[in-house]
Amino acid sequence: MKKLIAGSMLVAMMFIIMFAGCGSAPEDTVAKVGKYTITSEELEGNIATLKGRWKTAQEAFDGRMANLDNLVKRKLLLLEAY
Repeated sequence: MKKLIAGSMLVAMMFIIMFAGCGSAPEDTVAKVGKYTITSEELEGNIATLKGRWKTAQEAFDGRMANLDNLVKRKLLLLEAY
């Protein structure tokens, strides 16, 4: 039960972070990091080879969230580099 609550909180936080600054972002934007956006196409391209490995819906969700987290971290590193 605690895992479910923690997972729900994580999902809620991710949605808040993703949509907090998306005022002028394109419709297919799933996250915005500073001046950079992550589109659904970019996310899908990143996970295309992994989809066959996920057996359950929970694994698929966790995998998508982990990949989105990695893309956000890459954009943060890019911002820091500049």
